[in-house]
Amino acid sequence: MSSRLKPTAVPSVFPWTKVSIQEAEAIDSRASRANSRIVRKRKWEEACREDLEIQMNEDVSVREEVVYDTYTDSKNLS
Repeated sequence: MSSRLKPTAVPSVFPWTKVSIQEAEAIDSRASRANSRIVRKRKWEEACREDLEIQMNEDVSVREEVVYDTYTDSKNLS
């Protein structure tokens, strides 16, 4: 007889698969911190991108419509 578990076996029944409450809370806490870090990083990257776009527009001081028209005209020439 094979010592393998059947595919229908419920893992929580076996003691070596049980996770203590403290371990489960620690895992949840780590996952929560990781998610909040990801959210903060995305917000920071978005803010930096917006600041860079504003800064570039101010430095160049060219209206966006002119840039778009020039870009589309150059695409039509090629």
